[in-house]
Amino acid sequence: MLFGCNQNHYTDMAPHVSPITMQRSYKSIANGWPPMPAGCVAHWSIYPHYPALMAGSLDARICAALETAAPGSLLTAWHEPELHSGRPTGPTMAELADINRYLLALVHATTPNVRFGPVITAHADAGWCVPGMDFYGVDSYDWKGSARPARELSRWSARMPPGPRVVAETNTMKPEKRPAWFTGIYQWLKTHDGVAMMTFWNPSGHLSGRWLDTDTATIDTLNTIALDASGGVSS
Repeated sequence: MLFGCNQNHYTDMAPHVSPITMQRSYKSIANGWPPMPAGCVAHWSIYPHYPALMAGSLDARICAALETAAPGSLLTAWHEPELHSGRPTGPTMAELADINRYLLALVHATTPNVRFGPVITAHADAGWCVPGMDFYGVDSYDWKGSARPARELSRWSARMPPGPRVVAETNTMKPEKRPAWFTGIYQWLKTHDGVAMMTFWNPSGHLSGRWLDTDTATIDTLNTIALDASGGVSS
């Protein structure tokens, strides 16, 4: 299983946890496929403009990026789409269905190195996810500080079409709960066709919080997960 964190906090986590094999990136399409250090692949989130994508005018730029992606990479369009709904730039549910089907076909026609699928929040309407994708992803957090990771994931997964599962962001705002939270997320993925798990860190985020170099319990847990996810091979 691939394992890691959000790209902008890779340098915080990497000195303490190994091996990190995936980073979640939110960089613009204009910058091409997100660059990764050796041994890492990206789960890239993009935000293509619906009329431009459906007209084919973004194909060349997206395909050029796809052609540089390493094997095992993941791609998502408009992650957490329910949070963009109603905003001027966000797609409707019907538009996102078109976007997802269009990009799935484009990815498959361009490279075998990338899998394409949606990412929603754990409690979002399942209508944001259409059948037939390469994977189904979720941003799963300890929303009220009392959630149980396996129950959160099981409730989300039961509403999803069949397919591999990805936890694209996860954390709890309670540092003392992190070892149990991350272990619960990982163990659930191991038994539910999980292909990737990414922790998320944000010093100002009320659901995630900052990376703590002094939190040895969490660091030890993440090292155990990282080693197991890699098949027991340390980088």
